[in-house]
Amino acid sequence: MIIAERIDFFMALTNSQYNELMRRYSRIRFQHQHEMEERLRHIYAQCPRLLEISKLLPTSSAALAKAKITGNKVQALNAQMQIDALRRERGALLSSLHYTLDDLQPKYSCPDCKDTGYLDGNRKCHCFEQAGISLLYEQSGIRDRLERENFNTFDINRYSDAPNPLLGGMSNRAHMQRLKLIYEKYAYQFKDGNPSLLIFGNPGVGKTFLCNCIAKVVLDKGFSVLYMTAPEFFESAMQRFHSNNDDSSENDSYALTCSLLIIDDLGTENLTPFVISQLFHVINSRDLSRKTTIISTNLSPEELQSTYTERISSRLMGAIYAYPLFFGRRFKEIRRHIFFLKNNMTTS
Repeated sequence: MIIAERIDFFMALTNSQYNELMRRYSRIRFQHQHEMEERLRHIYAQCPRLLEISKLLPTSSAALAKAKITGNKVQALNAQMQIDALRRERGALLSSLHYTLDDLQPKYSCPDCKDTGYLDGNRKCHCFEQAGISLLYEQSGIRDRLERENFNTFDINRYSDAPNPLLGGMSNRAHMQRLKLIYEKYAYQFKDGNPSLLIFGNPGVGKTFLCNCIAKVVLDKGFSVLYMTAPEFFESAMQRFHSNNDDSSENDSYALTCSLLIIDDLGTENLTPFVISQLFHVINSRDLSRKTTIISTNLSPEELQSTYTERISSRLMGAIYAYPLFFGRRFKEIRRHIFFLKNNMTTS
């Protein structure tokens, strides 16, 4: 049985992400305040007496408080009677207009924290975690896709159950079932500093689908995930290189600091010296800071080495766990050159 480890969600947010959540809460409060003011304006236009009552009630309440402090029981009784009468009149007027007392009060998306994100001033509200996960989904780049592609929708029956001699007689379906269990455990037990992954596979065998499966679980655990195809990633890097604005700098930082970076279909990008230098920069920087990277490719180890130089391929093959999704004749060849998932990344 795979059990997801709980984490301190708020430790997974960067300062920039936290500040963005606070800005969102502020916008929500402002919107609700604006809606209440418009609602009151409409109600008071229909019944000006309700506006008068709204001004009289605080005055009467102040008189009641003063009478209690001074010990004047008669004045306190009169003030209380006036308050009760005003409240009854207000209730009757609202009812005649088909309103309730709640319509005079602010409305909140989260009544518990009143859209501040905090309870009792310093405890984070339950809605904060949900808002944070929603933000992480938005920044992942694959929010909509994850609704369709996840471990729950993984269809193992799409793979053949015929024995495959290149898998030692194991069928492609049994092989993928084993991989699914391995990747599920990897995802559900994900934590900062997790080993990175290099996923080999022919086009169409399920590399992207598995990447998305892992991404959804990791996001739901409250970690930040950034997914990009290799062409998208390096095109974005090129744009950031030629831009001097703060947003570009922040985007570059996010690619280096997010908990999980997924680069899908490495080898499909337009190869240039800039691409090679950026790939080394990202892999090396994230490796040094113990950030997890998942890279999928249909290139073999030899092709990776000849395409991206020894310096990059050695980091890909030496510092990253790898597992093949090949079902064809190159399976055994590739298998000799990669590390299989062991210890904490195998199923028991």
